Amino acid sequence: MTDEIQENELNPPAPFLRRMWAGGEFQWPSLFPPATLSSSPPSFSPPSSFSSSSSPANVLKVGELVTQVLTIPKVEYKKGKVFVHQERVLYPGSVRSDELTLGGDGWAVKETRIHVFQTAEERPTDKPSSPSLTSSPPAPPSISTPDPIYTHTYTPTTPLLFLFSALTHNPHKIHYDHPFSVSHQHQKGTLVHGPLSALILVEIADSVARQGTEGGDKAKRMVGFEYRATGAMVVDREVVTSAWWEGEVLALESRQGGKVGMKARARFV
Repeated sequence: MTDEIQENELNPPAPFLRRMWAGGEFQWPSLFPPATLSSSPPSFSPPSSFSSSSSPANVLKVGELVTQVLTIPKVEYKKGKVFVHQERVLYPGSVRSDELTLGGDGWAVKETRIHVFQTAEERPTDKPSSPSLTSSPPAPPSISTPDPIYTHTYTPTTPLLFLFSALTHNPHKIHYDHPFSVSHQHQKGTLVHGPLSALILVEIADSVARQGTEGGDKAKRMVGFEYRATGAMVVDREVVTSAWWEGEVLALESRQGGKVGMKARARFV
């Protein structure tokens, strides 16, 4: 681990020691049974396909083995920073390397993580300036946000951030050590995890999709979710999330103090 108490297995060498979570993407197979259209307001219940006894074989199940394949498809140097792209593909069960079909249908989840690294001497910026993923449309601009069809407000707390750090095995002090975050990292407070903000938007996207697309009456199944961190969000300050349809794509964002902290787009079948 580094002096900042964060894992460094996939980090670039010195002097690029300070890491921020810039964005990422999730993909799920489009093989699940159709979602059940709901007439009630969106709720944070698990997707119906995950609890169905007729779920396909490539669904991850609690208590069963999972095989993960990790690759680094891209490393970029941009404006004095290093962007490292991780791709993680999860397969149900124990899968040997000679059995893997990366382009096949046996996978359950594909995840891309984009970390940005800057020098320890450089003060962190509010915007990680992450490169957009070429496989999805760019995130919507914050200056012309349409009227949302759904909003959710919450306040991240210190216990929440500590528990999420423990849940995800993330020892980075910037998420639970206030003096370290302010004095050493020059932040306004303890930082909210990028993956936590993304997870909340994933839950909202799945819930909203069960209401159907704009002008439609058919529930949708989420197969892709792309997110980009655009500004730091800190503990004990209210976060407002919102969602709106742009045709068949659901656009989402999280704001704190009027500033956009994360943008996302979800795709469905």
